[in-house]
Amino acid sequence: MLKSNTRKYLWMTAGLSITASLALVGCNNGGSGGAAGGATSGGDTIAVVNGTNIGREDLRTYLEAKGGTQVLRQLIDFELVMQHAKTAGVEITDAELDAAIADQQKQNPQMAQTVKNGGAALETLRREMRYQLALDKLLTKDIKVDEAAQKKWFEKNRTRYDKPAQVQVGILFASTKQRADVMSQQLKKDKSFHDLVEEQKKANDDIAKASTANTSESPTPGMPAPEYLPISALPEALKQAAEKLKPGETSGVVELKGAQTAYAIMKLIKREDAVKAKADDPLPLLEYKLEQVARKAMTQLPVNPQTKKKPTFEEYSAQAQQYLQQQNMQQGRMEPPTQRDVLNLINQSEVQRILTEVRSKATVSSTDPVYTAVVKEYQPAPTPAAGAAGGAAAGAAPGAAPDGSTAGGVDGGGAPAAGNAAGAAPAAPAAP
Repeated sequence: MLKSNTRKYLWMTAGLSITASLALVGCNNGGSGGAAGGATSGGDTIAVVNGTNIGREDLRTYLEAKGGTQVLRQLIDFELVMQHAKTAGVEITDAELDAAIADQQKQNPQMAQTVKNGGAALETLRREMRYQLALDKLLTKDIKVDEAAQKKWFEKNRTRYDKPAQVQVGILFASTKQRADVMSQQLKKDKSFHDLVEEQKKANDDIAKASTANTSESPTPGMPAPEYLPISALPEALKQAAEKLKPGETSGVVELKGAQTAYAIMKLIKREDAVKAKADDPLPLLEYKLEQVARKAMTQLPVNPQTKKKPTFEEYSAQAQQYLQQQNMQQGRMEPPTQRDVLNLINQSEVQRILTEVRSKATVSSTDPVYTAVVKEYQPAPTPAAGAAGGAAAGAAPGAAPDGSTAGGVDGGGAPAAGNAAGAAPAAPAAP
């Protein structure tokens, strides 16, 4: 289940699976279904419980009842942002979308699994990523790039963009050299690498049980694993062996020294060579622009009453990264936040400014009484009386976004107002 996180650019789902979003916009349900909790007659059955069918329409009805208003806000905001992007001359091509998803799934095994599975979840992921790319372009469309400054910035940060050499490998582990030598001889005769892995997994030996036929296979059923493993992540002895092997070849016995000595035989399955990034590649160029947006947004931060100074970009970024790491750990994710995550968090006030603008001009209606309250949140803002606008701006709360709103601004941390669910992120940490 793909949930909201900063990688997916402030797309809040309130704990709903992304397939719920698609279910509410008429995904192919294939059949009639029945009342939630009851038997279905034919159609698209997704589960059978003691002979009773649960249909896709049952699931759709239940999800709509549980989170329909929240998801409808997301869909309305998506449509408003895409319309605004078109008016602003911002286009998201299918090639850009495919490239963005390919880049993200290399970092996020769960996203890679969604792409592999296809279906409604993939279609919703594509919608979500298109929304992100539109916001990226809207945020950065007025940024003028100083080529020399951008190249200098790139050289300082290029390790984020260079692609290291990566491999898929199988590894046979043994706690004794004797057992490792026996397996090495068996591989030269009549045993396959896969068969030996299965034998080691059944052994009464925790080291042997760590054997794997392919490091891209998850050790935990149902949980995705990275498609490739950076060579640099391997122990030094295995790293040296991997660099000498060709795909399909198997190493000799390698001794692994540590708290407990172990022995390994490695099979190279696939290799991807290292690739050096360039300053004008799409990703570093975009993140350079987003950093300029973030630096500008930080000029709206209040002065720290203790230091009598505004925080520097580096200070605020460090605190934002720490905050995001805590969020990741609370959600059971151990990977560190990326610089992109940090930029997304700092830029949330600018995202909110765009959303406030498109919502204030929107005409949204619904014939369904269940959702009339939602669409009322999108009525155009009334024209202020003479002199009212200046007074409102002057009286904006300390946590206001640059446009004077208080919905989730980077410097305020206010809770998003009604109707803001799709565009607002968790509040940023207080200024250091």
